[in-house]
Amino acid sequence: MRRLRAFLLQLLVFLVILEAGLQAVVRLGLLDVSLPTYDARNAWSFWVDVDPAFGVWHLPHAEYRHAKACFDVPYRANAFGMRDAETSERHAGPRVAVLGDSFAEGWGIAAGRRAPDLLERGSGIEHLDFGTSGDFDPVQYWQLYRTLARRFDHDAVLVMVLPDNDFPPGGTVEDRPADARWTPRLTGTYPGYRVTYPPRTFAPRPHDWRRFLVNLPGEFWLTYRTGMFMTAYVSAVRAHKAGTPQDGALHRSHYYNYTRAEFDRLRYAIEQIARDAAGRRVLVVTIPRPDDFAAARGGKPPPLPEELRQVAQGAGIDYLDLLPAMQRDAGGRPQRWFLTCDGHWSEAGHAEVAKVIREGWGYYSSPARGGGSPQD
Repeated sequence: MRRLRAFLLQLLVFLVILEAGLQAVVRLGLLDVSLPTYDARNAWSFWVDVDPAFGVWHLPHAEYRHAKACFDVPYRANAFGMRDAETSERHAGPRVAVLGDSFAEGWGIAAGRRAPDLLERGSGIEHLDFGTSGDFDPVQYWQLYRTLARRFDHDAVLVMVLPDNDFPPGGTVEDRPADARWTPRLTGTYPGYRVTYPPRTFAPRPHDWRRFLVNLPGEFWLTYRTGMFMTAYVSAVRAHKAGTPQDGALHRSHYYNYTRAEFDRLRYAIEQIARDAAGRRVLVVTIPRPDDFAAARGGKPPPLPEELRQVAQGAGIDYLDLLPAMQRDAGGRPQRWFLTCDGHWSEAGHAEVAKVIREGWGYYSSPARGGGSPQD
């Protein structure tokens, strides 16, 4: 018993020292892990696989506190599950539906300071933010638009594409990793794809107790949260180990580094959104990450914007690449557009994106008529 007590005491001391060390490392921004909130309510996930058409979404009126080294922000969903102000399906006058992932949702940014909010305030036109985190890709954008966003009165659609991780995965639903999120996939070849879904029964329930119990220790214990992060990281590395080489800026940037099959799936999702928009103005924008800025400085034009510009022209929609203007306005410091502890846009990044879109999309100069074209 004495040896057991000594061992348990040493283990406790070790865990306390480890916890304190991890707190320092994370708060200094050296490890990209969310901090504990010391509030059990945050163990209810804000991003839940609940929709049988597109998977991850927010439960109505869900609340969440997201804390990292450089931000501490509350999130709240409205009655429709959007991280947005309360709204209604019916609306007189122009309105924009915004589709996208964590950049559109505003990861790490307070409500009112995100690009859709700034576009709304600057134009006087309501913007419905249907963006969500959770490995959300353009096939899910399309399914969300088809089943949810299209129910709302709107005359324009803004589709925010992140080349870094927005090329929809291929293969069948059986090929997906065991720990992957529930997501639809495109099976087949362009343009004869079928949308396929992993097997799952979606039962209406307010909370997922299993996920709550998994998340709960992480809201009080950073060591546990770090362990979960490292497990997911190792899994992701193994899943991509057989992919494209990662040496050199061009290989890291998905403005340059993508396969024809990946592009065809992205193209198809965009074309389906344009088709379902049924005559409304549609703008597709591409979002650069730091590796994309680094690759573009090499002088070789990225092929992705030109290919997407041709897709947009064929679909009768607009296209705007954010990279040229953001690179020009960065003054040699594109890192200012990103959070210091995270790869998402900072408040300055959201403000810059809103400015570039407002100046580049003719919709804002004549929303009722829908005239004009984007300019790089």
